[in-house]
Amino acid sequence: MSTILVTGATRGIGREVARELVNQGHNVYFGTRDLAVDTELVDDIEGIAHWLAIDTSNSDSIRAAAERFGELESQLDILINNAGISILN
Repeated sequence: MSTILVTGATRGIGREVARELVNQGHNVYFGTRDLAVDTELVDDIEGIAHWLAIDTSNSDSIRAAAERFGELESQLDILINNAGISILN
């Protein structure tokens, strides 16, 4: 069993990848910008699934997520960086 973080896991490809990894028996962290979004998703999954607040466009959010993850787990085996960011001028 691997410990995996999937960013952008609240919808689309990220959500389906994260759900499939849970179904395969992995310990999966669903990375999301907003913990209030779709919280019933993890509640409906049978397996080891967690929410982790992370906004990949914000350095402070990334540091906070890394710190929180370190409090919960001793290591991260796989990072699936699925979240997209848009930089507008």
